[in-house]
Amino acid sequence: MKPLAYYFTSLLMILLLACQKKDNTPSPRNVSDNIISKLQAAGFHTSEGLQKYKDGYLVEYDIFLTEKQIDELAANPVNSKVKVEHYRSTNTVPGPLRTIYVYIDPAFDAYMQDALDKALERYNALNISIRMIRTPDTRAEINILAFHEVSNVLGYSAGFPSGGNPASPIKLNTYYYNGTSQRADAITTIAHEIGHAIGFRHTDYMNRAFSCGTGGNEGTAGVGAEYIPGTPSAPSANSWMLACSNNTDRPFTAEDKVALTTVYPGPPAWVRLKNRWTNAYLYDDNGIVRYSSTAPDDRYKWNLEKINGYTRIRNVSSGKYINIEHGYSYVECILLPISYGSAYWAFEYTDGYIRLRNQWKGGYLNLESQNGTAQNTDVPAYFVSSQWIVAQ
Repeated sequence: MKPLAYYFTSLLMILLLACQKKDNTPSPRNVSDNIISKLQAAGFHTSEGLQKYKDGYLVEYDIFLTEKQIDELAANPVNSKVKVEHYRSTNTVPGPLRTIYVYIDPAFDAYMQDALDKALERYNALNISIRMIRTPDTRAEINILAFHEVSNVLGYSAGFPSGGNPASPIKLNTYYYNGTSQRADAITTIAHEIGHAIGFRHTDYMNRAFSCGTGGNEGTAGVGAEYIPGTPSAPSANSWMLACSNNTDRPFTAEDKVALTTVYPGPPAWVRLKNRWTNAYLYDDNGIVRYSSTAPDDRYKWNLEKINGYTRIRNVSSGKYINIEHGYSYVECILLPISYGSAYWAFEYTDGYIRLRNQWKGGYLNLESQNGTAQNTDVPAYFVSSQWIVAQ
C-alpha cells in the first residue's frame, strides 16, 4: 500500500503507494489529545502518519476519517492482540456473492484509467465472494475521485465499510498520479485503497517500521484488528496492504490471496433463496420458479455461478437457470447459452438482505404479486418482497 500523506525533511522518501512523512516532531500535527486517545482505542497507530486534514483526519497516512467515524470506531473495539491484515469482522462487506460497482473520475488520464482496470482484474481473478465491476455511474459503491493539489497529500481512502457497504470515496491527487509521472505503484495504490474500502488493515499494522523505515511496534495496545487464520502473524513482504512502499508494483502475494479468500470466501456448493417478506423458498417447478414455506428437496437448492461480474443461479435438481428470457409474467428456470444476459443477476445489498437485479432487463426478483410464482419487476429497495436471505 502507499501512505497517502507524505512529508518533506532533509530527505524526500517515496514510500507506500504514496509517500511517507518523515517528521522530526514527536506529536501529530494539529490533532487534539482527545482524538488521539480515540484513535488509539480503535487500534490505530498515531505516532506517525496522523494529521488534521480538511474536515477530518488522515490516519496511518492514507485513511481519511471524520470525527463521527472515529467516535464510532472507538466505541466498538474488538479485543485482539494479533494485528495483521484484517481490520475486524464487523467492518467488512457482507453477502454470499456481492457485486461492487466502481466509478473512476474521467479527470484521470488513460494511464490511471488502465490502472483501475488492472486493479479490478486482480480481485476478480480470485475465487472470492466479491466481484468488482467498473461503471460510468457516479452512484457506484466506490467512487475514485481526482483532485489536484500541490501538497504533501497524495490521496486517501474514506475509511472502512459501514452499514454493510464499502467505504467511499477514494481520492487520488493527479499532481502525483498522471500519465506523465506514470508511477509504477499506481495499480497497487488503487488495489490497496479498495482493500481499505472492503475492510482490510495494513499488513504491517503491528510494526510500521517494516515497510516505512520508522514507526515502532504498537505492542498489545491495538484493538479492532483481527488475525486471519493461515496468514503470517508477522509482517508479510510485498503485501498489497503494506503501509509504505518504494514506488513498485505489488500484485497479491500468496498470503494476500489467503487473506482475501478467508475473509471473502467463494460461494458455498449450494444455497436456498428465502424471501424476507414471506419466509418462502424458491424452487424449480418444471421450468417455472415458484415458492413454498418448506424446502424439502434438491429443487429448492441453487448453485451460484460467477461470470462476467454477475451470477447465474442454477437449480441443483434440474440443472437449469433462473432467467427472464421470454418476458413471461413469471420468472423461468430453463437451459440457456452462457452468454444470455437474461440469466445474469447482480447481488445487491440492502438493509442486511440481498436484492437480485437482472442484467438484461433490470428489475428485481420479487414475490410482490403473491400469485404463486416469482416475478421480475421494478420495485423500490424498501419493498421486502424483493429482499432475500441466502441460506443453507
